[in-house]
Amino acid sequence: MAYYIKTMSKNAFKINEEDYKNLIGKSGLIFLKSLGRAINTSWISEIVPEYEYNLELRENRIKSTNGMLHDGTSVIRHFGRWYLSDGSFVADENGKATKPEKEIDPLCYPEVARDCVPTITEYEQKYAQIPNKEKRLEMILSIQGRNDDKLESGIKKLL
Repeated sequence: MAYYIKTMSKNAFKINEEDYKNLIGKSGLIFLKSLGRAINTSWISEIVPEYEYNLELRENRIKSTNGMLHDGTSVIRHFGRWYLSDGSFVADENGKATKPEKEIDPLCYPEVARDCVPTITEYEQKYAQIPNKEKRLEMILSIQGRNDDKLESGIKKLL
């Protein structure tokens, strides 16, 4: 089983079970093979199993109104739909800006169809350093989104 070390600075690092067991009851500077570096145990806020960490990511994605697509495009959620966050809005008859102008096509962006767009922080920490867009998309889609239950049950099949 894999685990995630969550740090005081809100970063997270994946470790294997062996390193997890080596951390139990230890203090000070500890070398972790799965990270390839030593960390100070006082830097750790908590260690959680991978499935629990993935559930937290899912909750953060559901609540988030800002995100990044797999190609690095910045987007915002407005009433359940994802739009380009370029600052352009559609005005109503009174001239008041009511909603973003450019909606993201879910057929071009599977993370939008599944509503599993990573938050900006999550994207920067986990995905930005991956040069291959297809691999980045695959990793983003590995965390369940809001529409996964609907997709699996056949009610809403957008992919």
